[in-house]
Amino acid sequence: MGLLTDARLQHKAALAVWSWRPLLGWTFLLVSVGWVLVLPHPQLPFVRQFYADENSMLIGLAAPDFSQRDAHDAEQVLQALRQDHGFESKSVPVAKVCLLFKNVGLTCVKQRFGVSREATNVYGVVRSRRGDGTHAMVLHVPWSSTTLASLALALQIVTVMQRSSAWGKDAVLLVTDKRHVGVEAWLSRYSNTRPHAAVPAEPLEQPVGVIEGVVTLELDSFAFRHLQLSLLGYNGRAPNLDYLHAARQTCLKQGLSVKFIGEATGTARSPLEAFYQGLSTFAQRLLLRVSGQPTGAHGVFLSYSIDAVTIKTIGTNHRLGSRCQGVGQAVEGLLRVLNNISQKLHHSHFFYVLLHNGQFLAHGDYLAPLGLVGAALVLLGASLWWQVGNCRDSELVSWRSYRWIPPPWAVRQRHPFAPAALVVGVLLAAYLAALVLSTSAAVKSMAQSPKAAVMASAVIHSAITATVIGRLGTATSTATKVLTVCFQATFCGVAVVAIAVFNFPLGLVLGWYLLLLHLVGVAAMQVCQNGWVAWGTKAGLLLAWHPVAVTALVAHVVWQSPAAGLLGCDVMDWVTWPTGWTFCLGSWSLIAAHHYWHRPRSTPLGPKPEEKKQ
Repeated sequence: MGLLTDARLQHKAALAVWSWRPLLGWTFLLVSVGWVLVLPHPQLPFVRQFYADENSMLIGLAAPDFSQRDAHDAEQVLQALRQDHGFESKSVPVAKVCLLFKNVGLTCVKQRFGVSREATNVYGVVRSRRGDGTHAMVLHVPWSSTTLASLALALQIVTVMQRSSAWGKDAVLLVTDKRHVGVEAWLSRYSNTRPHAAVPAEPLEQPVGVIEGVVTLELDSFAFRHLQLSLLGYNGRAPNLDYLHAARQTCLKQGLSVKFIGEATGTARSPLEAFYQGLSTFAQRLLLRVSGQPTGAHGVFLSYSIDAVTIKTIGTNHRLGSRCQGVGQAVEGLLRVLNNISQKLHHSHFFYVLLHNGQFLAHGDYLAPLGLVGAALVLLGASLWWQVGNCRDSELVSWRSYRWIPPPWAVRQRHPFAPAALVVGVLLAAYLAALVLSTSAAVKSMAQSPKAAVMASAVIHSAITATVIGRLGTATSTATKVLTVCFQATFCGVAVVAIAVFNFPLGLVLGWYLLLLHLVGVAAMQVCQNGWVAWGTKAGLLLAWHPVAVTALVAHVVWQSPAAGLLGCDVMDWVTWPTGWTFCLGSWSLIAAHHYWHRPRSTPLGPKPEEKKQ
């Protein structure tokens, strides 16, 4: 209790944090990185296998109705579709798809969307004989001339469902054009929650009940090596873990090999190799969530709080022959799970990270590394706040530690309103810049010349930032400038934790980047003092840590792809990308301001060492 009541002990603790904040920052960062590297180890107690938390799903208990004769009919339909050149178009051949719907007894309903209504979605509803039409499930086929097997299988499954009277919910067969855009157009009119949606679309002519779940099919052929389950939506959203477990189990029950995206295909020969495979899978899935992009056409459904998963075929294996019956029974089994549940799945986890071999980490098991990063940023901001109140205005910036303790009464008044307004203004400007950058044609052109365009963008933004900072620096006190970085560090420490609640990898990567940015600044101010050499060293360090340059390096080294795919893209969910870049661009600008305004040296308030009383 002495620390809470004794002002002198409080002063000593604050001085210790202020003196050792670079070492504390590096320690917290390294412990956080090491913690993340250990997380995918299969022997950890909090690594768990998939399990069913909702007992009403009754996975695999009902005998499938999809027979070998149905599989043969689906293969015949697929062969006919491939021979018809009308199905080779990039957009949905509405007349031909409606004819297929009519052949299986469905009423074809069309929905045109787009500015000039140039694209069309087609759907039909299989009415339940036992239900009242208030609940439904969707069998979704995104149109592509290379995945005609999906349409052939979906039509045959509809035929199987019409033969049985056991279904208690309506089934919707949905064929969408333009992939995610078509799904957004259909869902915006289905829910009527976005009257000013970005995709103009006609209203739905045939009503659909509350959608319990969605199965999206992207099948290249029926002679495949294994199935891939894609679960991520926009902003790292994922379906309920119960639904993902049901999809995996229905496929395994039919003897199909199931992999999640990013999962290694080989078998580990030693514990070390197993750990390496788990770490590689874990890292790839974290990076996929950082990008904020969906891994399948089902991603838009997740934005509307509808559980959805995409089933894809990977590879070809003609030696095993057609596996149409197995995948047909797996899809039917997943639809039966949706038919069995009496309410939306909510018992199991919505926030989780998949590991290797059907293992996962729950939400509370992986937030500790991020907490360390957030704590380091908040401590950095608190130390700067203490520094402003205990140092002279002309001697505010120092990274040295002192053996003597300034008196606790040497505290002056702080003026936080101007720096707080500056931080909010810079972050708002960075957010507007991120919105413009995300739809900029110049960013998309980086795919042709990524290196030159990325470096030019970083240099231009650095020059503009230096010019603006030069104007502001002449009219702002030193205390205001240090408080600006104080508020920026504190706000970012809290913000990355808040972001990680919804997208853990994005918050973790942002936290690492922002903490490294501060620590690189500390190193620059320790090494450099005055002159052109110091200015050039600081400029080089800041330019190397510019968010555009860092993103280009990660895209080239990790993803082996141009930076345009990460720097800007047309996303339906506009939260993730601009939010991340707001903190990156804004924080870089404020840290650059801190270095530009830096003047050595400072001494805390109080008597100098030689003036201390004997």
